[in-house]
Amino acid sequence: TRLDAAAMTAAGALVVPTGTTRAGDLILPTGDLEVRGLVRGNVLLGTGTLVVAPGGRVTGSARSLLGRVRLAGGRVDGGVRAGLR
Repeated sequence: TRLDAAAMTAAGALVVPTGTTRAGDLILPTGDLEVRGLVRGNVLLGTGTLVVAPGGRVTGSARSLLGRVRLAGGRVDGGVRAGLR
């Protein structure tokens, strides 16, 4: 799934906005991602931090190979794994 430039936060992270549903796995080789909406699938980051914000949900697993995963009031239905703690 591709996120466009309009989905960038002021800090430069990509974001799945509130009220938005992304169908399928979301793979981001580099950079940070904030999930405020719904991802119907897995989220995989190569590097960077994944934040699942209040109201955000990932129906699959959430993984950052060389970064962090932070549950900040959101929900991940599957497993959560991060290279850094």
